[in-house]
Amino acid sequence: MFKAINTSPEIGKCSLNFSDSMTYGLPLSPMADACRTARHALSLIATARSPAFIITMAKEVARFNAIAQTAQAQHSQLTNSVLVRGKAEILKTIELLVEKMPSDVADHLVEVCFVLNFMN
Repeated sequence: MFKAINTSPEIGKCSLNFSDSMTYGLPLSPMADACRTARHALSLIATARSPAFIITMAKEVARFNAIAQTAQAQHSQLTNSVLVRGKAEILKTIELLVEKMPSDVADHLVEVCFVLNFMN
Protein backbone atom coordinates (compact mmCIF):
# COMPACT_ATOMS: atom_id res chain seq x y z
CA MET A 1 0.00 0.00 0.00
CA PHE A 2 2.65 2.55 1.05
CA LYS A 3 6.16 2.60 -0.33
CA ALA A 4 9.11 3.40 1.90
CA ILE A 5 11.26 6.35 0.97
CA ASN A 6 14.95 5.61 0.63
CA THR A 7 16.80 8.56 2.16
CA SER A 8 20.45 9.22 2.81
CA PRO A 9 21.67 9.22 6.42
CA GLU A 10 23.01 12.76 6.04
CA ILE A 11 20.75 15.77 6.64
CA GLY A 12 22.54 17.66 3.88
CA LYS A 13 21.59 15.02 1.33
CA CYS A 14 17.90 15.30 2.14
CA SER A 15 16.08 16.76 -0.82
CA LEU A 16 12.52 15.63 -0.34
CA ASN A 17 9.96 17.76 -2.12
CA PHE A 18 6.46 18.03 -0.76
CA SER A 19 5.21 16.35 -3.94
CA ASP A 20 7.44 13.33 -3.24
CA SER A 21 5.21 12.32 -0.34
CA MET A 22 2.31 12.12 -2.78
CA THR A 23 4.35 10.06 -5.22
CA TYR A 24 5.91 7.64 -2.78
CA GLY A 25 3.22 7.58 -0.15
CA LEU A 26 3.27 7.93 3.57
CA PRO A 27 4.46 7.38 6.26
CA LEU A 28 7.67 9.28 5.85
CA SER A 29 10.94 7.93 7.13
CA PRO A 30 12.29 9.68 10.24
CA MET A 31 14.95 11.48 8.16
CA ALA A 32 12.43 12.69 5.59
CA ASP A 33 10.04 13.81 8.32
CA ALA A 34 12.83 15.74 10.08
CA CYS A 35 13.77 17.44 6.80
CA ARG A 36 10.17 18.39 6.09
CA THR A 37 9.74 19.74 9.63
CA ALA A 38 12.96 21.77 9.42
CA ARG A 39 11.95 23.22 6.04
CA HIS A 40 8.54 24.21 7.37
CA ALA A 41 10.03 25.73 10.55
CA LEU A 42 12.51 27.77 8.51
CA SER A 43 9.75 29.24 6.36
CA LEU A 44 7.64 30.05 9.43
CA ILE A 45 10.53 31.80 11.15
CA ALA A 46 11.38 33.73 7.98
CA THR A 47 7.81 34.93 7.46
CA ALA A 48 7.30 35.81 11.13
CA ARG A 49 10.57 37.75 11.52
CA SER A 50 11.80 38.47 8.02
CA PRO A 51 14.29 41.24 8.96
CA ALA A 52 15.91 38.96 11.53
CA PHE A 53 16.09 36.10 9.02
CA ILE A 54 17.66 38.28 6.32
CA ILE A 55 20.23 39.81 8.67
CA THR A 56 21.10 36.40 10.16
CA MET A 57 21.64 34.89 6.71
CA ALA A 58 23.86 37.83 5.72
CA LYS A 59 25.93 37.40 8.90
CA GLU A 60 26.27 33.66 8.24
CA VAL A 61 27.46 34.32 4.69
CA ALA A 62 30.00 36.84 6.00
CA ARG A 63 31.20 34.32 8.59
CA PHE A 64 31.48 31.60 5.95
CA ASN A 65 33.47 33.91 3.67
CA ALA A 66 35.82 34.79 6.53
CA ILE A 67 36.43 31.11 7.28
CA ALA A 68 36.97 30.36 3.58
CA GLN A 69 39.65 33.05 3.31
CA THR A 70 41.76 31.78 6.20
CA ALA A 71 44.58 29.36 5.55
CA GLN A 72 43.23 27.04 8.24
CA ALA A 73 40.00 26.27 6.39
CA GLN A 74 39.87 22.76 4.97
CA HIS A 75 37.91 21.89 1.87
CA SER A 76 35.78 19.33 3.71
CA GLN A 77 34.92 21.90 6.37
CA LEU A 78 33.66 24.30 3.71
CA THR A 79 31.65 21.76 1.70
CA ASN A 80 29.91 20.48 4.84
CA SER A 81 28.73 23.95 5.82
CA VAL A 82 25.02 24.38 6.43
CA LEU A 83 24.99 27.28 3.95
CA VAL A 84 26.40 25.12 1.18
CA ARG A 85 24.09 22.20 1.89
CA GLY A 86 21.00 24.37 2.32
CA LYS A 87 21.40 26.73 -0.65
CA ALA A 88 18.21 25.58 -2.34
CA GLU A 89 16.10 25.99 0.79
CA ILE A 90 17.52 29.42 1.57
CA LEU A 91 16.82 30.57 -1.99
CA LYS A 92 13.26 29.24 -1.79
CA THR A 93 12.75 31.04 1.51
CA ILE A 94 14.05 34.33 0.12
CA GLU A 95 11.78 33.91 -2.90
CA LEU A 96 8.87 33.37 -0.50
CA LEU A 97 9.79 36.58 1.34
CA VAL A 98 9.96 38.53 -1.92
CA GLU A 99 6.44 37.36 -2.79
CA LYS A 100 4.86 37.80 0.65
CA MET A 101 6.79 40.70 2.20
CA PRO A 102 8.42 42.82 -0.50
CA SER A 103 8.71 45.88 1.75
CA ASP A 104 10.81 43.98 4.32
CA VAL A 105 13.05 42.66 1.55
CA ALA A 106 13.38 46.15 0.08
CA ASP A 107 14.36 47.54 3.49
CA HIS A 108 17.24 45.02 3.65
CA LEU A 109 18.12 44.93 -0.02
CA VAL A 110 21.89 45.13 0.54
CA GLU A 111 21.84 42.09 2.82
CA VAL A 112 19.56 40.15 0.45
CA CYS A 113 21.88 40.87 -2.47
CA PHE A 114 24.85 39.76 -0.37
CA VAL A 115 23.15 36.44 0.40
CA LEU A 116 21.97 35.93 -3.19
CA ASN A 117 25.45 36.67 -4.52
CA PHE A 118 26.82 33.90 -2.31
CA MET A 119 24.10 31.44 -3.32
CA ASN A 120 24.82 31.70 -7.04
